[in-house]
Amino acid sequence: MDVDEWSETEEWRIPFVYGDSRLSSDEKPYTKIVINNLYESIKNKFDLDSFVNDIKDSIHITYTFFIENNIDFYVNDDVKIEQYPVKIRSVDKYAPTRFKDSFEGVNFEIICFIDPSEGRSARELGKRGWNVFCNKRLILAEDTTTTTGWSGSKEELPKYHPIYNDFRGIVFIQSEDPSKLPLNTSKTGLDIETSIYDYIRNKMIRTARPLIDFLSDKYNEDKTTLDEIDNKIQKKETKTGEEVKGKYLRLDEVAVGSVFKAPEKPKPKIRMSLIKYKKPEKLIKKVKKYLDVRTNEEVGEETFDYFVDLEGIEDE
Repeated sequence: MDVDEWSETEEWRIPFVYGDSRLSSDEKPYTKIVINNLYESIKNKFDLDSFVNDIKDSIHITYTFFIENNIDFYVNDDVKIEQYPVKIRSVDKYAPTRFKDSFEGVNFEIICFIDPSEGRSARELGKRGWNVFCNKRLILAEDTTTTTGWSGSKEELPKYHPIYNDFRGIVFIQSEDPSKLPLNTSKTGLDIETSIYDYIRNKMIRTARPLIDFLSDKYNEDKTTLDEIDNKIQKKETKTGEEVKGKYLRLDEVAVGSVFKAPEKPKPKIRMSLIKYKKPEKLIKKVKKYLDVRTNEEVGEETFDYFVDLEGIEDE
C-alpha cells in the first residue's frame, strides 16, 4: 500500500487483501511487513552500529518473555537475539520479597531484592531501579524517578542516590483486557494518572521500603557527608568475592508472600563514638598527601591513631 496516498483518505482502516495461503503444510504461518521509501535520515541510522546495538539491547530485554515463547528476533539479518535472563538474587543474608495482588481486573506482582554491583566491569541493562512489565512487555526500564516512588517525601521512597544501586525491583502487570492496563495512548509508557497505577505504585513503595531502609542504614552508619558515602561506594564496587556471586533463582522459584529479611547487625565489641571537626581544605589536602590516603575520614582516623601512639594512651 502507498502510505502517502492512504493518509489522504478519510478512511483510517488498513485495506487488507485476503487470499489462500502459499505455505506448505509443514511451514509455520507468519505475518511479514515490508516498509519501503523510508526517509533518508532513517535509512542512514540503520548503518550506524550504535543505533543497531541500541535496538538489539532494547529487544533483548523488552521482549524477553516473547523470545522465551519461541518468537525469534533478528536485526539486519544478524544472529538471533537472545533472551534477557530475568533472575532473582537470593542468599540467606538477602532473601527477596514477592508480593501478589489484583485491582479492578488487573493482576500484578512485585519482586524486590538486593543485587550487589561489585565486580561488574560495566553497568548491565535492567540492573538498577524498577523494571515494569505490562502483559510481559517491558514498559519502564531502570526507573529511579518519582514515577516509581523515588520522590524524597516521607510517605514514599527517598530521592535516588548511588547508595541504592544494589536495589532491584521488578513489577509484572497483567490483564486479559489490555484497555485496563495503566498505559499511555501510544502504549509505550505508563499512564501514572490512573487509579490502577496509583494503587500499584503505593504497593511498590511499601514492598521496597524494608530494602531501602536496609541500604540507607548500611551506608549511613558513621557517615556524615554524601562525599564520604560516595567514597565508600567507590571502594565497594572494586571488590569481588563469593558473596557477590550469590545464588540466582528463576521467577517460579521465589515463593509468593516471601519477605525480605535483612541480616542482623553484629553487636560491636567496643562502643564507638563519632569525632567531627573542620580544618582548612588546603591543609587537609597536604595531610592526605603526606599520609597517602584519599578521604577526609581516613585523615581523621590516621591522625587520631598517631596521637594515641605518640602519647602512649592505652585502650583499657
